[in-house]
Amino acid sequence: MAPKEKDCSNKTSSGKATVRTKSKSPAVSPTTLGDLPDKLLEHILVRVASPVWLARAAATCKRWRRIVANDNFPFHMDHRLPNPVAGHYHSRRRPDGRDRSSRLITFVPSSSAAALGVDARRHFSLDFLPGGRSSWELVDSHGSLLLLAATSSTRRRGHRRRLFPDLVVCEPVTRRYKLIPRMEEMKHQRCLGVFLQGYLTSSSSNRSSIMSSLRVICVVYIEYSGVSDGMGTVRACVFDPNGSNSWKPRPRSACWYMFKPSWNMAKRGIHLRGSEHARLLGHAAGAVFWAIGGDDTLLVLDKRRTEFEVLRLPGSVRASELRAIVDGGNGDNDGKLRVVCLDEENVVRVFATWRGQHSNGEWVLQKSLRLEESTMGLAGYKAGRGGAAMVVAAATAGSVVLAPVEEMTWMFSVDLETMEIAECKEV
Repeated sequence: MAPKEKDCSNKTSSGKATVRTKSKSPAVSPTTLGDLPDKLLEHILVRVASPVWLARAAATCKRWRRIVANDNFPFHMDHRLPNPVAGHYHSRRRPDGRDRSSRLITFVPSSSAAALGVDARRHFSLDFLPGGRSSWELVDSHGSLLLLAATSSTRRRGHRRRLFPDLVVCEPVTRRYKLIPRMEEMKHQRCLGVFLQGYLTSSSSNRSSIMSSLRVICVVYIEYSGVSDGMGTVRACVFDPNGSNSWKPRPRSACWYMFKPSWNMAKRGIHLRGSEHARLLGHAAGAVFWAIGGDDTLLVLDKRRTEFEVLRLPGSVRASELRAIVDGGNGDNDGKLRVVCLDEENVVRVFATWRGQHSNGEWVLQKSLRLEESTMGLAGYKAGRGGAAMVVAAATAGSVVLAPVEEMTWMFSVDLETMEIAECKEV
């Protein structure tokens, strides 16, 4: 005889049903490890530093043992899962157009964030920054860290990000930040760019120490005294929480210092004809690149060595035509670069060149494309759009996104391998 199921109805001893008054719902309990989806928990367990700890983690409960014992679980360091990308921060112009110097910082979640069950918009808000997110402008990022400059500094004298700014480094996922006041003795010098660089320390694996495992590099232009035509040089100012590689003895606390150039760099010298001729092109192969107008040269900063060098462009390329420099796309760190050029006739040319030990100074033309003819089949095309002055809205190792200067709402991407063009509604 089958056992009777427990009667869960609300009845009195007389058999009549009673109606219970609705009680106040209890407070929502905080999120725990048990609430995480399996895929996200797998990304956490695969980063356990020791096989012994992984075995202990597998013994915690049946669910963790099932995840670790799965045939697809990457046990070996060489086969670890790639870091999931939660999304990207974008610095956009305000839609109302009232203040062109002010930009909105928005977070766009990736498809992988949705697959992992993460509420990316809530976890990656910048409302915890002092003064709110509208007080800061995004200038660089590294891993989970963002580098932002105070908007009051970026607007000084009508120049966006032209003088040495006040900065903040933050980690949105943990809602922590570190204010970095400007270097006072350099506050009136022109700033060519500010960059965030992470490096490994003995405690870098500790999440609480990640804010100390970084350097901030501010490249300033120092005009020569008593020399005409605005001639000057560039120097790297470094903020290092550990105070290493300073010109002076190691400081006892984190501070800014002027990086001491090497003997070779001091001998060669870096001489530029005014800061307004330097135009930032981007990051690639561990370096930062500027196009120097007038001289048709490239200014290069090696971020690891904090060394500058000036490279002469080939005769077929002018500095005004350079639009972007990206990694070559091989993924083997051989120093290969792709240089994207756009001339006055809107012809895109893609060159290959190399840095470091593989460099021979040669630029090889790989691809070319005439935009006015190639964009005719795109949705939203209007006569004259393909021949209008273009700007690079975004650049990656595999493609660039272009848009007319006067009409940034119409964008399209160019694949650097195939030179195929596709409409792009969002960067």
